[in-house]
Amino acid sequence: VSIEVLHGKEGMKALFDDMLDAGTCYFIGGGFYVMDLMPEYWQQYDRKRFKKKTWWHNLARHETRGRPAPSDHYFKLRYLPEPLSKNPSVVFIYNDKTVNVLWSNDWHAFVITSKEIADNHRAYHAHLWKQCKA
Repeated sequence: VSIEVLHGKEGMKALFDDMLDAGTCYFIGGGFYVMDLMPEYWQQYDRKRFKKKTWWHNLARHETRGRPAPSDHYFKLRYLPEPLSKNPSVVFIYNDKTVNVLWSNDWHAFVITSKEIADNHRAYHAHLWKQCKA
């Protein structure tokens, strides 16, 4: 198990760039933050994601319902129920990494590299996915 902490805009860019080769990424509590907070970066990133065919499975926060999805390709979206949308963080799961991202004030990402932890969070995501509505 290894732990890394990323900070600020450059830390978030490094995190998202790392996800490009994952094949599939899972999110719990997404709020389209990168699209809103770094729109120019998102446009470039989404083009790269499309070329690499990196799938995103986003369990988005309840209050984002009604907003257009950030991407038309390689993107699946469902919504968490309102009681589960209060958490101020987003969990990313890809490869052997589980990341807790705080988008408030100073952006922080706590990256845990562990196959066991990532597999557990993928199972948690799969369970929630079955319960949530598109």
